[in-house]
Amino acid sequence: MRGFLKKRWHGIPIGILSAVLAICLVAGGALAAYNFLHIGVSLDVEEAIYMSIDAGDDLDIYCSGVCPDIVMTPSDSTLTVTMTENPDVDASELTPGEWVVFPINLRNRSDASLTVSATASGGSGQVDLQYKMGDENGPTGSWADLNGWSYGMSPHEGAFGSAMSGATVLFVRVLVHADAAPGTYGFSIDFSRA
Repeated sequence: MRGFLKKRWHGIPIGILSAVLAICLVAGGALAAYNFLHIGVSLDVEEAIYMSIDAGDDLDIYCSGVCPDIVMTPSDSTLTVTMTENPDVDASELTPGEWVVFPINLRNRSDASLTVSATASGGSGQVDLQYKMGDENGPTGSWADLNGWSYGMSPHEGAFGSAMSGATVLFVRVLVHADAAPGTYGFSIDFSRA
């Protein structure tokens, strides 16, 4: 070790040169690691599942008799549907034993497979909410309880309207029980996806 400290390079002790070189390397490494570019990203993620009811290229709402006056009021992620008697059309009220079917267009705009689910509530035991799956040609299968419905959608499944070729359609039927008392009944359907 003593021999190392006695060695010189151009008259400068090697030990001092080694220490200065080590300090320069550490300082250079610290200076070389500074941030010279910052990239900030703002990203809007849109909902992947597109749903439409009674829009331009969608199937029409249909009923067991004369359809009541149906008004749909969209607001953000909520759609309020009001069904009342149309005073200009005879027998347009919804009476016990009658039903209304809402064809709901489903379209997965994502590259991923997604599952759509529904939870239904309300109706006071006088109104049933039922569903059938289908396409632009109509529903298939038997009517089943909508509460707890779940459907796995493939990437880009569906069309821009339920009346278009390749459409994936959820047919929701609002069925008034034959023994339902006259009155106003409310219900709700919450859709979610995973």
